[in-house]
Amino acid sequence: MPQANEADNLRVNALITEPRPPIEWSVASPLDLERLRNRWAETEACPVVCASREDGIDQSWLGFDIRTYLRGEQSAGRLSVHSIVIAPGAGLPPHYHDDRETFLIVVEGTPEIGVGSLVETAARFTLAYAPPRTRFSIRNTSDAPVWVNLVYQSAGLERAFADAHELWAHKKENDFTPYRAVLSRYGFRFDDALLENDSLTNSEMPPVEFEFSGEGDLEALREKLFERRAVPRLVHTPESEVALDGPDPGFRKRVLGGDESGGTAMLNFVSRIPPAPKHYQPTEEEMFFILDGQLAMTCGTADVILERGALAFAPRNCTHAFGPPAPDIDHKFMTMNTPGGHEHAMAALRAKAKAGLTDQEFRAFSAAGGFIIQ
Repeated sequence: MPQANEADNLRVNALITEPRPPIEWSVASPLDLERLRNRWAETEACPVVCASREDGIDQSWLGFDIRTYLRGEQSAGRLSVHSIVIAPGAGLPPHYHDDRETFLIVVEGTPEIGVGSLVETAARFTLAYAPPRTRFSIRNTSDAPVWVNLVYQSAGLERAFADAHELWAHKKENDFTPYRAVLSRYGFRFDDALLENDSLTNSEMPPVEFEFSGEGDLEALREKLFERRAVPRLVHTPESEVALDGPDPGFRKRVLGGDESGGTAMLNFVSRIPPAPKHYQPTEEEMFFILDGQLAMTCGTADVILERGALAFAPRNCTHAFGPPAPDIDHKFMTMNTPGGHEHAMAALRAKAKAGLTDQEFRAFSAAGGFIIQ
């Protein structure tokens, strides 16, 4: 069972005010980036809130208006997060990474997205997931800007975008070739050859056979999930699918689970659900991507109202809570938890709660599933 530790919780909450300037580091090859990630891993991740795109670092270049929300210095090298507005005609050609996962969430627009051998026109609320050694591409083939959130696991590609931004700022180079050379230093592999994972996009993955019953099960469940092969995903959530009317208007959809990601992550699309109380997770990170409306958020020691396009990053042991600022305010957002697995625990908890649990039993079962309710 993940152990509650008040001292760890208080220490991590306070880190939200700690500056984390970039470490001076030169990257000439992916090996240099690996060494940098090892340096980042020596630190503890800190909470981060970006209430709007203006809070991000400008790393724009050649048709990409990029605001970087989360860097390796802040995530202990585990994650980087970027808000990107793609101009009409711009995009990234097919490429892959040997050791990095790519997650993309469409906030606005209709990009053409390739995941593995599947290429489709997406719309807002679409999720694309490319595990390592899976081809990925995105292009804005429309006449209007496309807005996406891009997550890399692990961190480091914010350095590639920073170098591309410098090239753009000084030379205003309009040919993709020099930017391709920059990205290649950081592990982007531009290769049209088919990869083994490419044919697996959206393949059926039955849930792992596991009955979650309590203490010690989360660790055992994750061991089973880590043994599974990660399968690429391109998941659409049409607006007509989002339930907003009736006596129970809340909507929750799992768009990626630990079963499909080999235990790497779980993502939920959420709309108008009841408020979640203050809690923290000792063994996993959680991120919140606001896609519509407003969300009242506690993250560490910060209490903020998040608007469309905002991000909140709650690392391990960080207090967080969320809900609508007022009963009549709509909200649509995605959560990303890494590693995955707690979705099995929460499903078991909901089933037990329907049968009746005391408050003490509810808290104990939640803790077994990785959630320490405060």
